[in-house]
Amino acid sequence: MSDPYRKPVERPRPPSQAPRWYTKSGDVEKGPFEVDAIKRSLKEGYIRSTALVRREDQTEWHPITELSRFGATSAASAPLSPTTTPARSSSTSTPARDEGTKILIYGALACTLTYIGLIFGVMGIAAARKQPRESRGKYARVGLILSVVGVVIQVLLLVFAVVIIVLTKKGAIQ
Repeated sequence: MSDPYRKPVERPRPPSQAPRWYTKSGDVEKGPFEVDAIKRSLKEGYIRSTALVRREDQTEWHPITELSRFGATSAASAPLSPTTTPARSSSTSTPARDEGTKILIYGALACTLTYIGLIFGVMGIAAARKQPRESRGKYARVGLILSVVGVVIQVLLLVFAVVIIVLTKKGAIQ
């Protein structure tokens, strides 16, 4: 006697349910996704415009930019109208984030490298000042603070070194 609860059952999809889509970027396939999810991922930059898509009932991949459902303007792609929603790529970065990371690195170097840190501190402050205040991210703000602290430390080290040299020449320190 077989157990009916252990048999895998294929459930038919209701006819009203829209087809779902798979995405492919390089060798990585993801999905299935609904069209709205793919559109949102494209808009937010999680999916690149170079990605390929296919409907779950098809085997042929199409460039996402050629399908009107995803915002393409080509009339030839209208019958396909695929939908894709891939996961966010970890390699996605924005210029503001890259600039903030650069400022953070300058600030860290300004605090840790003796004398040369003064140069990195000035570079960090200059890079931070190029960005509008309202668009500075967390890394840029922390990097700016570290750059200022690093410049102060380096200036104090230089003053201390000059004082030691002067006192040594006068004979006050032997």
